[in-house]
Amino acid sequence: MNKTDLINLKIGTTFSNAKAYDPKQFNTIWLDNGVPTLSNGPDRLEFSTTIFQEASANDGSISTTVYVTLVGDQFAFDLFGRINVSNLPSGLFESITRLSDTEVSISINGYADSHADINDTYITIQFLDSAFLNLQASQILNTNISNGFYINFNNPPTLYRSSDTFTEAVANDGSIGNTITFTLVGDYFNGTAGDLTSDVTVSNLPLGLTYTMTQTGPSEAEWSLNGWADSHTIVNDVANLHLVWKDSAFVNSPTAVLVSNYDQLFNIYFSN
Repeated sequence: MNKTDLINLKIGTTFSNAKAYDPKQFNTIWLDNGVPTLSNGPDRLEFSTTIFQEASANDGSISTTVYVTLVGDQFAFDLFGRINVSNLPSGLFESITRLSDTEVSISINGYADSHADINDTYITIQFLDSAFLNLQASQILNTNISNGFYINFNNPPTLYRSSDTFTEAVANDGSIGNTITFTLVGDYFNGTAGDLTSDVTVSNLPLGLTYTMTQTGPSEAEWSLNGWADSHTIVNDVANLHLVWKDSAFVNSPTAVLVSNYDQLFNIYFSN
C-alpha cells in the first residue's frame, strides 16, 4: 500500500473556510506500507492573523501585515490582479507582495476616512485560480474567506478636564487658589522631565500671572497659574483664557485626532 491510499481522518473540530486554518484542527493520516503516518494536512493557505489593527498614531492607517503561507503548491510569479481584497473602508487600499514561492504578505495602506471604533469592519480576501502555479483555488483551503478578516480601529483619545474655572485665592491678592487637572484617555502625555509647559500655548492671561503645565502621571497633567494679577477685581474676570495643546504633548496622537478639548476656553474669577 502506498501514499495514494489514504484514510482521511479529521482530528478535533472540522475546519470551516470561515476562519483561518488551524493545523491543530485538521490532519490526515496516511497508510505508508501499512504504517500510519501523520501528514501536513490538506493543501491550504495559512494566515499569520485575521485582524488588521489601526496604528498607534490613531490616524486611520493600519499597522498590521498579514503573512500568508501556501502549503501544497507554489504561488504564481506575478500576483497582480490575482488576489482580491474587498470591502475596504474608504481611504484604504491593499498592497500584496510575493515574498517567496510559498509566502506572500498583505498590507493595507492609506488612511481611512472614518476610523473610530464604530467603523470597525470585516473584509474579504480571495485568491483566484491564477494565483497558484499548479492547483486551482477550489483545491486549496481558505482561498476565499468571505468577511473572514477584521479591521480594528481605535477609539480616538479624549482629553478630560477637572474644571473650566480658576478662582482667586482667599487672600484676595491676585493669586490663584486652585489648579486644573487633565486626564488623557487613549494616549499618554509626552512631558520632558514631567514638564509640559512648552507643549501648550496660553493667551489672554492677565498681567502678573504666568503658567506651568506639569505631567503628574502617564496620562495626567496639572495646570497652574502662578504670580499675582496686577488687576484683580470682579471687573477683571476673564471668560476667554485660551489653552491650546500642541502635538508634542502626546506620545502617539496628534491633536487633530483628539475627540475634544485640545483647544479650550477657561474662566478666571476674581474676588471683589
